[in-house]
Amino acid sequence: MADFTHFDESGRAHMVDISAKGDTVRTATAAGRVLVNAETFHLIRTGGMQKGDVLGTAQIAGIMGAKRTPDIIPMCHPILLKGVDVAFSLNERDLAVEITATARCTGATGVEMEALTAVSVAALTVYDMCKAVQKDMVIDSVRLLKKSGGKSVPARRKKGLNWSVIVAAGVLLATYAIVVLFNGFHWSGWQEGWDDLKDSARTLLQAVQSAFGQLEADTPDGLVLDPPAGGEVRVHFIDVGQGDCILIEGSGESVLIDAGENDQGDEVLGYLSAAGIEDIDLAVGTHPHSDHIGGMDTVLEGITVGRLMLSDVPDSIVPTTRTYLDLLDAAEETGTEMFYGYPGDQVSICSGTLTVLGPVEDYDDLNDESLVIRFDYGGSSFLFTGDEESGAEGDLLGSGADVAADVLKVGHHGSDTSSSEEFLRAVGPEIAVIECGEGNDYGHPHLEVLERLEAVSAAVYRTDLDGSVVVTADGSGNYDVSTAEGRP
Repeated sequence: MADFTHFDESGRAHMVDISAKGDTVRTATAAGRVLVNAETFHLIRTGGMQKGDVLGTAQIAGIMGAKRTPDIIPMCHPILLKGVDVAFSLNERDLAVEITATARCTGATGVEMEALTAVSVAALTVYDMCKAVQKDMVIDSVRLLKKSGGKSVPARRKKGLNWSVIVAAGVLLATYAIVVLFNGFHWSGWQEGWDDLKDSARTLLQAVQSAFGQLEADTPDGLVLDPPAGGEVRVHFIDVGQGDCILIEGSGESVLIDAGENDQGDEVLGYLSAAGIEDIDLAVGTHPHSDHIGGMDTVLEGITVGRLMLSDVPDSIVPTTRTYLDLLDAAEETGTEMFYGYPGDQVSICSGTLTVLGPVEDYDDLNDESLVIRFDYGGSSFLFTGDEESGAEGDLLGSGADVAADVLKVGHHGSDTSSSEEFLRAVGPEIAVIECGEGNDYGHPHLEVLERLEAVSAAVYRTDLDGSVVVTADGSGNYDVSTAEGRP
């Protein structure tokens, strides 16, 4: 037991000695949720619970709980908190009260336990205030989202030595040494020899970089990740588990649509690196749910992003989740230009045209506020619908929008609340890609959706089965598909 942090060599519990640690600014963000039934959800949202303002009371309780953490958790060091924020959002899709808490201090120990306690106490308070109406509520997914300060820095992909650069530098130094050896240091005496040798060095450098390129790319062998040839575009449906992430690249430009959950940002950056993407010209957050924008703040902080397009969500449902606020903060801190996308907006990029088709109405559900985007490249067309559900799909069709496309990113991870028969017939996809996590809790994709896709004769690819999926288009309606699992 001596290897455990809070046990000494004799197996006795003890508190870690932090006296030698320096004070740093430390923050931690935690999240969780309370799953309720429809009646309880309605009473919380409308303020009709008999005991009073559920969320207001739970917020105060969460803050108080964070302050009292050392009294609750035996081995937590007493610290002076600089601030605690507790926020709530009501997820109508899952009938869930979602909770996020951020704790801050300046000291020698982290505040992750304070953030987790704040979420837990807030969730217990929601339960206590609603138990007269419902006793089978479930407190779910209490977890630490991120922490920073001291040794608690956000996880980043560890980069190995760039051996191509090291060997290339050695080649150039050796070239210089050979020239000096035969010609001395006088420039006029060895310029001619240098001209001959630098061409050889350049050729050798390219060969070295090519040879080491495959070693640096940690990606499945089945995927085609080299830059698209002239006259081609590539669309990558990146496997980020239960979430969405799409990369469009062509003519040296790139678009990133969504970036998966909060814990997927580094995975997205790793994929972009393996694909040779050094910057993103346009990023799109289809709607502010964590399984779409959760990793986007990490992407903004890890790679240069030119512009960020977001959905203009109605004020009544603008989220106050830490995930959404982190994205806004990251965009501001990195100087990324933010703007809203509206139906009819077009961006010329990747030698094609990206067109915003929806949403065409204001809705009270964030899923229906998803940006619906069509990308056209010559005679090739792709449609990305975020989590748009069937009602909004009908409104989109009623607006006269041209949704016909060869390749469809299936809406809402294959949920039967999206991808209506009418909508799929209007799209008429040859290829349909479902982005969902293996063994996810929602049963995505639903059998009904798979049957509807079969009815329109679409070839279906799934990231839970196929891993990442890459579709290469030549602009003439011809497509080549590669997958991480090697299925053509």
